[in-house]
Amino acid sequence: MWWFLAACWAPGIGPTVDTATPPATDVVPLLPNGVGTQLVSTTDGGVAGWIDLTGPVELLGERYSSSLGTQLLVGWGPDGLTPAWVVQVQPPAARRYLGGSYAVVGPVTQLVPRADGGVEAWGVHDSEEPLVLGALRLEAAGTRVFRAVLDATGQVTSLVYVGAEDADPEYGTISAAVAHPDGSTTIFGNVSDLLGPGLGDQSPFAARIDPDGGVVWQTTYESTAWMGLNTVENAVAGPDGSVIAVGSWYLDLVLGDVELHQSELHAEAFVARFDADGSVPWVRTFQGPGAEVPCGVVATPQGFVVAGVTAGADAVLVDGEPLVSLSSHTRTWLTTWSESGTPIDMRFVAGWNLGAPLTRCLANDPRGGLLVLGSTDGAIATEAGERLEGWVVVARYDTSGNLLGWTPVSDEAPNHEYLAAYDLAVGQDRLLIGGRTWDGRTPTAVWSMPLP
Repeated sequence: MWWFLAACWAPGIGPTVDTATPPATDVVPLLPNGVGTQLVSTTDGGVAGWIDLTGPVELLGERYSSSLGTQLLVGWGPDGLTPAWVVQVQPPAARRYLGGSYAVVGPVTQLVPRADGGVEAWGVHDSEEPLVLGALRLEAAGTRVFRAVLDATGQVTSLVYVGAEDADPEYGTISAAVAHPDGSTTIFGNVSDLLGPGLGDQSPFAARIDPDGGVVWQTTYESTAWMGLNTVENAVAGPDGSVIAVGSWYLDLVLGDVELHQSELHAEAFVARFDADGSVPWVRTFQGPGAEVPCGVVATPQGFVVAGVTAGADAVLVDGEPLVSLSSHTRTWLTTWSESGTPIDMRFVAGWNLGAPLTRCLANDPRGGLLVLGSTDGAIATEAGERLEGWVVVARYDTSGNLLGWTPVSDEAPNHEYLAAYDLAVGQDRLLIGGRTWDGRTPTAVWSMPLP
């Protein structure tokens, strides 16, 4: 069956679409002087994100400093253009593991939409200074996981530490989080000791946190990788309180009864179901001669879709079976699965040669189908034979996985060394994209554009 899927879904097979360069779209820079690393769609039709500043900005009449590590939480209204609220996070940034690499980012590393239109902000406080969000503060207490609750107006209504008081590892990051209808949240981290004494800095963990910040359960997954490199990077809610999560692993990782092994010194990818009690009923893997980088998972009526990028490989082994590409360049792959982990669709994205965003490249299109974000890796050719150099683009796919077209984020085709896309989120009427520009170009952290 796999060879049939691979053959049918090779690039160039399928309906012909017009991929000539679209006209310049109404792309509006929303926030200058920063890095927009994570954006989430809120339940009231808006978008929220966390931004690490690289220069001064003015929002809602307030000017914010450009000092290294200044972090803002920002909410935009349903029009996808107007800022609705801003919360500054203090103290400044630290070096944290995020999206497959280490970077200097602020304390908040995950935003989770809430049913009331607000968000939860999760992160790790490891400074000797107090943690301050809005009018609330926590005194320094070593390296501790925290959760902040913001309502739909951006008011910080709760700020608490989570986990044992004697939890004080040298470092660690909350790498993914999913909210549940009962008010609890499943969180994932890269260092098991973040919530209390665990198996050390090599082993990642999952935990269920109740609405008051108490730990319902914590499960540590044994690993031999170093410095917290094995971790879940994106996750969505699944059936019956479960979570479908994608992540990366190096060397060895044990998830439930499944042992993952590899000897290469590059990342491989996995998707797994984590049940409501922390057990792992199944795991599926993505492996190749180059790195396999997961860059998104979304729930669909059929089950869920996982996206990722293979670096310089002619084929990807999806749970041991080859998905063959006709290109030897970096390529994005889309895979559709049932809730039980049974494969439905597997394909390389036709005509695209996209480098993965740092955080996420995949979102559900409210009109049906998928939106895929990518930064082109050097010069590529579209299905129509046109070459693009260094574009950031959004591709639209229908519910069957057929390419409907693509839209550039910028109409000037900036060199890929100067513009990078990290994440995307759909508002009521527009699509917001987080990323960065630098080296003399107009610095931008968040763009807004019509749905492509």
